[in-house]
Amino acid sequence: MQAYLGYRFNKIQDQINDAKTIQLFWLNHILSVGANANYAKAVQSHKIKNYEDFQSAFPIVQYEDIFPSIQKMMHGAKNELWTGNIKWYSKSSGTSNGKSKYIPLSAENIVKNHIKGTWDTMCCQYNRRPNSTMFQHKTLLMGGCIEEFEPNPNIQIGDISAVMIKHMPFVARPFFTPSFELALEKNWDYKIDEMARQLIKEPDMVMLGGVPTWTLVLLKKIMNLAQTDNLLDIWPKLTAYSHGGVNFAPYRKQFEAIIPKPDFDYVNIYNSSEGFFGVQDDLSIDAMLLLLNSGVFYEFIPMADWTKGKREAIPLWETEVGVNYVLVVTNNSGLWRYVVGDTIQFVSKRPPRFQITGRVSQFINVFGEELMVHNTDKALELLCEKHNLEVIEYTVAPVWMTAKNKGGHEWAVAFEKSPKDFRKIEKELDAILQELNSDYQAKRFGNLALNPLKLNVVPKNTFEEWQRREKRYGGQNKIMRLSNDRIFLESLLAIANEKCSTY
Repeated sequence: MQAYLGYRFNKIQDQINDAKTIQLFWLNHILSVGANANYAKAVQSHKIKNYEDFQSAFPIVQYEDIFPSIQKMMHGAKNELWTGNIKWYSKSSGTSNGKSKYIPLSAENIVKNHIKGTWDTMCCQYNRRPNSTMFQHKTLLMGGCIEEFEPNPNIQIGDISAVMIKHMPFVARPFFTPSFELALEKNWDYKIDEMARQLIKEPDMVMLGGVPTWTLVLLKKIMNLAQTDNLLDIWPKLTAYSHGGVNFAPYRKQFEAIIPKPDFDYVNIYNSSEGFFGVQDDLSIDAMLLLLNSGVFYEFIPMADWTKGKREAIPLWETEVGVNYVLVVTNNSGLWRYVVGDTIQFVSKRPPRFQITGRVSQFINVFGEELMVHNTDKALELLCEKHNLEVIEYTVAPVWMTAKNKGGHEWAVAFEKSPKDFRKIEKELDAILQELNSDYQAKRFGNLALNPLKLNVVPKNTFEEWQRREKRYGGQNKIMRLSNDRIFLESLLAIANEKCSTY
């Protein structure tokens, strides 16, 4: 197994040296295999000879543009977005105000992208730790659930973690825990409780995997049963945690507190419903390696252009370091020049390493401040480091400008332990944000355009209560970090006020 993973790691390195050739190979492969799909026929894809033809033929689209085709596919239509019939769909529950999306997953895409990305993650781990025992001991499974699509029971739906568990190669299954039935259980309260009872009896856990929020809930439940605040008392062989779905920075201190191991590996991966796009191959660098040989052709729209309504994309080989890009993908599953919704920024071109900077729909630019998620994540990270705080969840919304009052930003933050002097914290957070974002600093200068931010410290389970009420508890549901309206914030503050009145 080690020889095989070493071979795979060398193949990943080969991609770096010939990125353009590999990307064009996948573009040609996708055009060839998907040529019989109605979507491709409509733009006469058979006439495409090069990348420029591809740009001209296919429009850049978002989910709403292809939703009618996906509906037809889920009701049994063949050859819509992709050649043949697609049985599996990843349910992307979106963020707080988003509706569920159903992303098609062809058999080739599941194997050559999502499963391949998992193998790539493991071979990077072996490269870092040649003596790793992940195929001698256990790795935690933390997934969602699988459901049938009622109008067509042949169609299977689940979040991407559940679909990957369902398609896990048999050679790997003995090294994962808990049972697949429990890992795919629909009732999250039952699943967390039962997993805690089972996993506390598992002494040889070596790796963890999952979204930070739900992984923390499970780990705290396990430690409570074991009456310890040190996870290593239960699992002394634990060496790594593979995480994704949200920025890990706000959660890192909580993990470090319960896993007090200096050489513990925190490995960032980028595995969305639309594809397994990246893995942190070098833990000394806060960035992920873009996976180029996994059935995806990548394009990028500068965020500055996107905000102006421009929809002109460039290929990987024309990107620049330090520019914020909207990610666009064409894959071996019927997504043609599809806007994933994430924004990324390259920190190097060779190898192509990048950071996720936010979401296309999650930023605040009501007053020209262009505040992005990576600004707010980093500001909280620095604040928590200074004051030894732990953030559970947070969200930010604008305060509207009126005839008598300036505008501003209002935050709702749930801490593990509330800060003693949150007004001092409020001022420091505002100052840090100005250092991180020059546009915000300019609007805040002399309080001429923006007032100082307002910080609401809400009870620690406020966000969880909102998710329960909205039936978004569990799975890969995410919290809206930034919004240009106040809908989500107002609903959270209403719950917080209810809780405060009962304390």
